[in-house]
Amino acid sequence: MGKLDGRVAVVTGGSSGIGAGAARHLRDEGAQVCITDVNAPDDGGGLMFLDHDVSSADAWRRVHDRVVAEFGRVDVLVNNAGIFLPGMIADISLEVWNRTLAVNQTGILLGMQTFADVLEESGRGSIVNMSSYAGMQGHGTSVGYQAAKWAVRGMTRFAAREFAPRGIRVNAVVPGFVDTPMMAAGGKELRDTVVRRTPLGRLGDVTDIAYAISYLSGDESAFVTGTEIVVDGGMLA
Repeated sequence: MGKLDGRVAVVTGGSSGIGAGAARHLRDEGAQVCITDVNAPDDGGGLMFLDHDVSSADAWRRVHDRVVAEFGRVDVLVNNAGIFLPGMIADISLEVWNRTLAVNQTGILLGMQTFADVLEESGRGSIVNMSSYAGMQGHGTSVGYQAAKWAVRGMTRFAAREFAPRGIRVNAVVPGFVDTPMMAAGGKELRDTVVRRTPLGRLGDVTDIAYAISYLSGDESAFVTGTEIVVDGGMLA
């Protein structure tokens, strides 16, 4: 018996990195899982996959309708999809700013709007929004990414209060630096610097984040809403 037997979960940005790790872990805990992404996974692991631009309200509605038609219910929404586009305040273009917020912030708003009714019908609905270490401090190389990840934490708390009467819990996960393709794109020098700055002396693994997502998805966290779990190896300490 898995901790999530009988549940249906939707994981955005689920083709690689944290999303892929979370989707596999939720599946292993017994959930039926649909992953969505703008890129198809190299190995879907038998999971349902839907092409999905999270910045599009129409795309969200299509995903909702397909998942409900396939499984008849949704119990967990993991708003994981995100992009990182560099840009300091002095030189970020409006195009980069708008695209970053459209995916990392507006995408989460649309997901919560679109799935609220079916999550309420579940009777045990849980939304897990992905913030970031960047959303809890001011150092970085992308003001758009930083702004969106801060906003995710505020939206999560707002949604938790709004949705509580409907029986939907809303929480956020705050990863530190995790060994993902996004991290690898920064190169060895960044990786080595991050490892030196992390008290536990390593990068996070996608399974570290997946365990937190799984906890917030199931009955063990039935009295947890409107907060965030930081999984950063002690960096923010």
